[in-house]
Amino acid sequence: MQELELRDIYEIMTVPLWRTPWFVAGVVVVLLITGILLWYFLKKRAFAVKVVSPFEQALTDLKQLQKNELSSPKLLYIQLTSLLKRYIESVYELSLMGTTDDEMMETLQRSDSVPEEIVTQLDRLLHGVVLIKFANQKVADGHMKKAVIECIELIKTIESSIQNKKRAAN
Repeated sequence: MQELELRDIYEIMTVPLWRTPWFVAGVVVVLLITGILLWYFLKKRAFAVKVVSPFEQALTDLKQLQKNELSSPKLLYIQLTSLLKRYIESVYELSLMGTTDDEMMETLQRSDSVPEEIVTQLDRLLHGVVLIKFANQKVADGHMKKAVIECIELIKTIESSIQNKKRAAN
């Protein structure tokens, strides 16, 4: 009898790369690392706080106050004085938030860091705002808009004064 040759029934097949255990494990590791990095950067970005200077914050608040139609002169008075106290407190590092307007003016007059010109302008502005507080609605409307504009000018004056001091120090 003739000897029969043994032959493979199928040709040798190679396993595709994407079906190998090492490839699957690599994809899982890459997806895990990508997920962790994505989570980290999104978390970091969510808690990132944009730092706004006191000057920019005060101007933003005043522009918002200017856009809103205030129905009450007393409300305007409270918001303007509170805004001015916060701004001056942050710029000159004085404690003003729990004080009355008169106490604030006394503190500013005693302070060596606040220029006399700014104290005078602030005193004039606060006096005008107090008059708005007790005026009737028709008279107060025009004065309220004017007070907000004067407050913006005062804050710009304070900022330019601070910038001049910084330039002089350098």
